[in-house]
Amino acid sequence: MKPKPTNIDEFMRAGETAAAETPSHTKPASQPAPTPAAKPEQRIVKSIRVAHSIDLAIKRLAFEDTQAQGRRVTESDLIEFALRQFLESRDVEI
Repeated sequence: MKPKPTNIDEFMRAGETAAAETPSHTKPASQPAPTPAAKPEQRIVKSIRVAHSIDLAIKRLAFEDTQAQGRRVTESDLIEFALRQFLESRDVEI
């Protein structure tokens, strides 16, 4: 372990030598910059009333799908999927 510098000049020289010894972490110019990922579609909040039996069915399906797929499946995922299928069946452009 190095001793602490006793004055500002030693401190500044130690920083300069450390910077000179540290390799540069810049990317080579030959690699193209990565393209940014597409932004997910903006979400809005809709509050709707549904029958209690539909609510229970959605909760059950979300739980079962989460267990089967090993990743979280939300009620919103299921509702959006069902609405997209319905709109596509009616030839509505999304």
